[in-house]
Amino acid sequence: MAHDLLIKNGMVVDGSGSAGYQADVAVAGEKIAAIGKNLGAGKKEIDAKGHVVAPGFIDSHTHMDAFVVQYPHGNPVVNYGVTTIIIGDCGASCAPVPAKAEPRQVLVQYLRRVLDKYVDDKDWKWNTFGEYLNYIEGKIAVNVAPLMPHSPVRLTVMGEAAYAREANAEELDAMKKPLESPPVRAADPLSMPARRAPSPPTMRSLSWPMWLPNSTAVSNSTASR
Repeated sequence: MAHDLLIKNGMVVDGSGSAGYQADVAVAGEKIAAIGKNLGAGKKEIDAKGHVVAPGFIDSHTHMDAFVVQYPHGNPVVNYGVTTIIIGDCGASCAPVPAKAEPRQVLVQYLRRVLDKYVDDKDWKWNTFGEYLNYIEGKIAVNVAPLMPHSPVRLTVMGEAAYAREANAEELDAMKKPLESPPVRAADPLSMPARRAPSPPTMRSLSWPMWLPNSTAVSNSTASR
């Protein structure tokens, strides 16, 4: 029986750290069925002689949170062999969305510095981080592994106070809730800004209070309270 796809004569680099080797790769449906020589025929065959055949790359620092909404095909990174991207890096993302106008615009201006000027909150069809994940699910051509971004969480909970003072105990508890709400799991990583919180240019930027649940990883760096 012919394989759905047969990639022949390529140099297989399997990501294990082992040296590359010549082999064919047989695919059944969306899964690799076999790797080796003399695997038979394929309904579709690709001659990869002179090319490397490898698992898709994981790009661990992309800031493509808003980009994938506007450009769901995932280019240009998929053209480089990237099949999975990490989003929510540096404590920055386009969700959750602050309800109040001023902190919302603070987030937009911050993201335009971190991501690019194409960021526009008129494109945001969600409020919570979970709603954002649901919005992009099944709509984009690249896999996404999200980090929960601390910056918009703080702005959403504290409003203008986010860049004026430390968070109190009640506010810190409120910041935990997005990590406990589906589809976000409490074990998902929390991403923190490297140095400063987003704030209006006329206001002093404060380091953000750090809260980490059990089994949580931090992106880039920790922040002091």
